[in-house]
Amino acid sequence: MMFPSRKPGPKARLSREVILRAALATPREITITGIAEQLGCSAAALYRHVESKDDIVIGALELLIAETPRPDPDRGWRTLLEQECDVRWRLYEGHPELFAAWPRTGRPVIASVHRNEWVALRVADAGFDLADARGVVAAIVAAAADYGLLLAFQRRPGAVQALDARLGVLGPEMRAVEQDRLSRPRHHFDRQLRILLDGFAVHYERTIDER
Repeated sequence: MMFPSRKPGPKARLSREVILRAALATPREITITGIAEQLGCSAAALYRHVESKDDIVIGALELLIAETPRPDPDRGWRTLLEQECDVRWRLYEGHPELFAAWPRTGRPVIASVHRNEWVALRVADAGFDLADARGVVAAIVAAAADYGLLLAFQRRPGAVQALDARLGVLGPEMRAVEQDRLSRPRHHFDRQLRILLDGFAVHYERTIDER
């Protein structure tokens, strides 16, 4: 596995944070060997600071999400959710392999749990039932993850052939939709978001009328 050559200068002292930030900077699938090559050290040296590849994946995501600014809650619930969707997209777009590796760990990212909770509470502050707010945040997170996995998959060897095989079993109308989704994923993500938030707004108005 080849990585861009490091700039001349003193080698960074190896630490857990250095390893996690190297994982965030890696454009390819996360591997112990790849991170070691990137940092110019042995795999054994990494294991003095991390337990496993899964530990690197979860730790890097914890760092990334904790350092990502939260949206402005004072601009209304819809703008808050639209901003959060944009943040989620940029995170998945910037680190698709890292997010793709997350489900395989079977472990939660606590910073993500706390972020989702914060967004749901801010939506509830706008007058929504907290259970409804939690539901719409969960739907947004799931939609972002779906497109994030698509972005990661498209970068992998053999992706074109696999996608062609998938499209081949669809009828012509749905195949055209899927082809457009593959070529313009952000457009379709935003479209799905609008449908979701429009429905949420209608639900909110209905519950207000029933009170």
